Order: sequence, then structure tokens, then C-alpha cells
Amino acid sequence: MEDRKQLTVYRNKSNWLSEMGYLYFEHQVGYTTYDFVGDSWQVQDGIDLIVLNKQLLPYYVLTYANDYPYDYLYLSLEEDGESSRLLTSKSDFVFFYNLGQKEIYIIDLPLLQQTYEYQKDNDWAEYKTVYKRNESKGLQIPIDDKILKPILGVYKLRQDVYEKANRVQKHLEKELPYYDKKLPLRRLKKV
Repeated sequence: MEDRKQLTVYRNKSNWLSEMGYLYFEHQVGYTTYDFVGDSWQVQDGIDLIVLNKQLLPYYVLTYANDYPYDYLYLSLEEDGESSRLLTSKSDFVFFYNLGQKEIYIIDLPLLQQTYEYQKDNDWAEYKTVYKRNESKGLQIPIDDKILKPILGVYKLRQDVYEKANRVQKHLEKELPYYDKKLPLRRLKKV
């Protein structure tokens, strides 16, 4: 038994954003969802979830959280002194969970990466750099931005999925130290 390889794909409750993605894709859309272990090559390539649709076609998904203000989408550009996983990921889509809200956002990630590369020196150059917790800096783009709006998929969580997501979020916040009750907005590197 010791000779067996460790599973690379499984349902990982330790990455709380993957759990939010799991709730949405598995319980609302009816797709099969798995997470990757933290030291797998998939995570190194910026892939948090593999989602199998009803025809069993796989999609790779990157997960992020979006916090207040909710009329903006925070695009992480730099994390831990390196380029953000959002810019380097090989995922098909990025899943944004709005903390405590019913809306989630899903964007075709290669399209978002191309849009950012073009817009960073054009229309999005006017947006100021924002610093968020966990050593991340990026841009906050208004949800109704004329460039972002056509590529942004906005979806509402069903009431039962929303309530479960809130329970999971509140439970995880209780387990955090008393001096920092904020969940990370992205998958953190293991220390």
C-alpha cells in the first residue's frame, strides 16, 4: 500500500474558495467538481478545480474571492511579489465568489488575460492600483465597465446554495485567529 501514488484530484476542504466553486458547480449547475492538492503541477499552473460538464468535458477553473465594494471586480496583478496566478494561469475560466453575496462572476480566463494585456495601457490605465490583504495588488474595475461587462458572466446562487456558502464561510471565519477574521481572497502558497 505504501507504493501507491497519492491522488492528485480530490475534493479539498482546506482551500475554501475551491469549496465555494464546488458548491456552485456541483449543487447548482449539476457538474462534477474536483480540487487539486497544493503541490500538484496543476496548482503550479494556476488551476484550482477541474469541472466536468454533463458530457464529461473537462474545464479547468481558477478561484478567487471578491470583497467590498461589490460594484467593482478586483483583478489581482501581483501576489507575494510575483505575477498573479490570474495573469499566468492556464485555466479555462476564473470563478469569483463575492463574499457573503448571492452573485458570482465567471469569466473566460484567456479572454480576460488578453483583454488586460491590451487594456492595461489603454482604458484600464486610468484605474489606480489597489492593495488588498495577503500581499496582493491589482485593479478594481467597475462591474459596468464598457470593456469588462461583455466578458463578465454574472450568476446568482440559488437560495439553498447561498445559505450553505454563507454557513461554510462563517464556520471558517470562526476557526481563524481572533486578531484576523478575514478569509484569504485567493489560494495561498503553503508556508
